[in-house]
Amino acid sequence: MRTFIAHDGAMDATAPTKLLTVNEVAATLGCGRTLVYELLGRRELNHIKIGRLTRVPRSEVDRYVERGLSCNPGRGGPPEQRRRQPERLTALTLPFSE
Repeated sequence: MRTFIAHDGAMDATAPTKLLTVNEVAATLGCGRTLVYELLGRRELNHIKIGRLTRVPRSEVDRYVERGLSCNPGRGGPPEQRRRQPERLTALTLPFSE
């Protein structure tokens, strides 16, 4: 939990965090940091940069979850956003020359 300093200088440890770190986003979504960075790179999650720090607004994470997407694109989300599974070959016939 983070501690916030109010304008009057008082400490408030109960205030909700509006900006999440990549690790906090990963914990919220139940996935790893690498996948969160991939989501940021694909612009599926909007983020802001503060110097070299990456922060994701809590509202963006909530929006992502409400859209029904998961960290595993092959298993979650709307059908049009799921990865297609490759078709399996059952038999392969090759011409043989003698």
